[in-house]
Amino acid sequence: ALGQSALLAYLLIDIAVYAALGLVVRSAYRHNYGQEPWHDPKAFLLMLAATWAGNNATRPLRLAGAAALSPGLEWAMARLHEQWGLRRAFASIAILAIWGLLALTVV
Repeated sequence: ALGQSALLAYLLIDIAVYAALGLVVRSAYRHNYGQEPWHDPKAFLLMLAATWAGNNATRPLRLAGAAALSPGLEWAMARLHEQWGLRRAFASIAILAIWGLLALTVV
């Protein structure tokens, strides 16, 4: 049973995949049509659908990645608990927040 660390790993990978796919789809649309997709509501919905479809296509890889990343996250949450006294839930939220900010910064 991988539990909370596997869920956290899956969410971290999901954030990264959505960020990368969103960037790729936006760049492709802008390259082909010369404008941002959110200027046209139909194009924006198409962009969201393409990102969602691409994310669903990568589900087996994300699950395998979460299983592989889970022990490392388990260790990191234990270290945060030992050194800073953070409970597992708060450690998980801190890791997700840092990763989300990093993904937003890169994209």
